[in-house]
Order: sequence, then structure tokens, then C-alpha cells
Amino acid sequence: MPQDADHSAAPLLRVRGLDVAYGDTPVVRGVDLDVARGERVAIVGQSGSGKSTVIAALLRLLPGAGRITGGTVELDGEDLAAAGEARMRAVRGGRIGLVPQDPGTNLNPAMRLGDQVADALRAGGLRGPAVRQRVLELLAEAGVPEPERRAKQFPHEFSGGMRQRVLIATALAREPELLLADEPTSALDVTVQRRILDHLVALAEAHGTAMILVTHDLGLAADRADRVIVMLDGRIVEQGSPEQVLRSPQHEYTRRLVAAAPAAVVAQGEAGVPAGRAAVVVAPGAPADDGAPGAPGGDGPAAGDVVTVRNLVKEYRVRGRGGLLRAVDDVSFSVPRGGTTALVGESGSGKTTVSRILLGLETPTSGEALVDGKAIAGAGRADRRALRRRVQPVFQDPYASLDPTHTVERVVDEPLRIFGIGDRESRRARVAELLDQVALPRDVAQRHPGALSGGQRQRVAIARALAPAPELLVLDEAVSALDVLVQEQILDLLADLQERLGVSYLFISHDLAVVRGIADNVVVLRQGRVEEQGSVDDVFHSPRADYTRDLLGAIPGAAFAR
Repeated sequence: MPQDADHSAAPLLRVRGLDVAYGDTPVVRGVDLDVARGERVAIVGQSGSGKSTVIAALLRLLPGAGRITGGTVELDGEDLAAAGEARMRAVRGGRIGLVPQDPGTNLNPAMRLGDQVADALRAGGLRGPAVRQRVLELLAEAGVPEPERRAKQFPHEFSGGMRQRVLIATALAREPELLLADEPTSALDVTVQRRILDHLVALAEAHGTAMILVTHDLGLAADRADRVIVMLDGRIVEQGSPEQVLRSPQHEYTRRLVAAAPAAVVAQGEAGVPAGRAAVVVAPGAPADDGAPGAPGGDGPAAGDVVTVRNLVKEYRVRGRGGLLRAVDDVSFSVPRGGTTALVGESGSGKTTVSRILLGLETPTSGEALVDGKAIAGAGRADRRALRRRVQPVFQDPYASLDPTHTVERVVDEPLRIFGIGDRESRRARVAELLDQVALPRDVAQRHPGALSGGQRQRVAIARALAPAPELLVLDEAVSALDVLVQEQILDLLADLQERLGVSYLFISHDLAVVRGIADNVVVLRQGRVEEQGSVDDVFHSPRADYTRDLLGAIPGAAFAR
């Protein structure tokens, strides 16, 4: 926490009675907010609570028909709500900096990264050779290695974490008095998230910059803020120190947020393990129990396993480097029938490559992946079609994976038509049954994905995956884009479906806190290799690998949950 923030003096930012509407619909109601110089304030709440709308209102960048309908927004005594557009252009970037959520869509893909930082400096009046020198300094301060070389590169040549560092450098280029960070790390791995936030907070402190951090992650807010503000339905329902909000929440909604936080699951230890979870993956180098399902190796898959992956290797030829990239390197694990195996690790660890091999979308360089003892690679057309019916995916972004022009009924019906299952009437009945299974009302069938919430869309994606009655669902970051309350609902749904239908899950995630609540077994991947694997109890209570300990230590809010 900043030691020199003067919270007793007049606040840097003073918001009173802020009302915002889109058209005739009010979305923010009577928000009062103070931010002292050097103070860090976190605003938390689920999607639609008004968090990002408040940020957009502070900058006067409300989209579409959005407008401020009441209240004042004073920055150091100046009312920005009444300021003209010319004045706001000077304030944006100069006095208030913004770090947006998605670095993939907030950087110009056709423009070198150094030039994008330089634009912010030129907007502040800097000219000549000093611009280039300052660009390199800002990139270095934000943690971009080899800034002189990297400044000449384009966004697609950077990882998500590195792109976010560029946005941080841009936001701080003109040394603003207030920094607005709108979900700046929600798309990043927990370890990358920690490094990015460490840089962001250190740079803000070095410049004496106050910060408002918008997040749906209560644990992250607790780790990084002096004060936490909880929003619901456009209103502030609670605020206080992280200690007060997490240890003694007063509002029912805040209590629900705290109870749903995955970090709390981690902290529960034995009590946090769902009933019936069993260890079936043996650790690397440990002797396999002949009777234990899930033990890799041997002459064939264990009787209790739906998937066996053995010594899997996947290499890609890298253009311009004259060599091979080994994305998956000698990976072995299994998925028990009716159980869940989780693959965890940072971006680039090989998780998604393994999943694509199991889905038949990639061919391994060597090793094998088997479903019920049948190899996926090299299967004939008929066998491959049968395997694809038995292994179905659920992806991270439910909106991107659902055709927005199709009704929900057509979306869920699609795999039934593709695999030639039933006639029109039986398929319609099957769709209704599937909507019941994922706890969606049947009238949703005639709606389009754009008319649904994120959680509802993910339920539709799960219904579609279940349509051909698969034995395995490959869940690739299936809850990472969801708010904590919606995330909890989807995880509960998955557990219920597994119990009722006996379906198996390969659960791919970078978030060990979420994995703790759903998996039987955990396989930790790093740079394509298995770093550690075992039961959830073994991995969480007695991690052997330093990398696993780093992942566990990066879980936001764990200290408050204990």
C-alpha cells in the first residue's frame, strides 16, 4: 500500500450523485466516490454492475447513447461532467490515464508498438529525438525486455502479457495524476497477472499516481487496493478496507462474492474438496499401482480410464528460425471415466495443443492419445467421426463459439444433425431435454446468443457439447471469462452433470483456485513438459515443484481467505 497517500486532504477525484443512462435506461445511480492522491481504490462487482460504465463516465467516453444524466465528476476541483470536448481531450492521457482490458483489441495491429507509445507522448507535446528515447524508457520501466528491438515489432509478435505492458507504458507516458485500470489482467495467467500488477503498482507509486482498479475478482482487489468498493445494479452497496470487506462483509451481495471466490476454496484445504474426488494419476517416476486407474504407462489404458495420453510429443516448424518448436514434450496422463483431470499452466505450456490433439484437430509428432483404447491419430474416416462424437469441446468465449445468426435451438441441434441423430421431432425433444439439463428455460430455444448473458451462453455451449452424448468434454478455459458468481454457477452445473450423466472432463485452466474445486487430478505443464501431477490433495497440499508453488502463490486473495 502507498505510504505517502494523503487521505485526509481534499480528494484528487470527487464524484457526487453520478447518474448514467443508455437511452432511457439508467445504468448507474447516485454513485459517490472519492479517491485521494496516491490512493488505490478497487471497484468490484459482476458484469452489468456498472463498474466499467463509471470508468467510461469519468473519461466522458460513454459508448453509443450513453450519457451522464446527473451528478458531478470533479478532478482536483474541476467538474469534468460539465467540461467541453476540447478540455476532455487534454485531460485524457494527460491527467487521467487508462489501461483497458483487452490488449488484443486496444492496440493497432498495423502499427509498430513503439510508434503507438510515441503517439501518446506527441499528444502531450513532446517532439524530436526525445520521443524515441522516452519510448524506450517507458517500455523498459513497464518490464518489456530489449526495448530497442521490441519497439519495432507489431502486436501479434508479443504475448498477451507483453501487450498489456505496452498499454501500461502508454497510459503512464504523460505521468497522469489518476490511472484507471479496467480489468487490466483478466485475460492473463495468474503468474503473468501478478507480474503485470506488480509493475503497474510500482510505476504508479513511483509517479505518485492514484489508481482505480476495476475487477470482478475480489481477491485481486484485496491484494492490490487500499479500499474496496462493491457495486451492484449501478449502485455502490458496500465499501471499506480489504480487511473489512473480505473478513466482515455487511451486504448480502458482498457475502455472496466472498463465498464464491475461488481463493476461498483453496484455503479450505480438505473441506474444499468435493465429495467423491479420488486420486488416479500417479506422479512422474512413481511406481504405478497395477490396480490403480489412471497410471500412465503399461501395455494399455487402465480399465477405469476414458482417455490415455502416453509420451505425447508435438513439434511445429518455426518459419525464419530454421528449427522446430516442441510445444508438447513427452506428456503422459489419463482421464478417469466419470472423473476430471485438469491441465494447468501458463500460456505456452502446451495445454491447448494437447486438447487439440484429443479433439482430432492436430496430429502428434510421436506418442499417442487414446479414447477407450482407440488411437485418435491415424484413425480412418469412420473411426475419426465416431471419436469426434465421443469427445466434444467447450471453449473459453461462449459468444465467439456460438453462431450469432442462429437460434439457440439450431445451435444445440447442430451436432445432432451433423451426426445424423434422430429425426426433426426427436431432435427438438432432445434440445428441450438438454436445455432442462443445463437449467435454462425452454423458451430460450427461440432466442439468439446475443440476447443471452455470458453465463447463459456458456450453458448453451455446454448443452451443444452434450447433445451427441459424448464420453468426454474438453473444457478449454471454459469459465475464465466469467464473473465469479456466474463461474460458480457453471462449475456447480458441471459437477451436477457429471454426477447425473457420468461424463468425463478434461478441464484446461491457468487458474489453480478454480481447478481445486472441480478436479480429481491435476497435471501441471510448463513449456510443454509435465512439471508435476497427482491428486488435487497432493498437488495443493504438498507441491513438489517450485513452478507449482509459484502458481499457488500467485492466486489472488488467498491470504485473506485463510
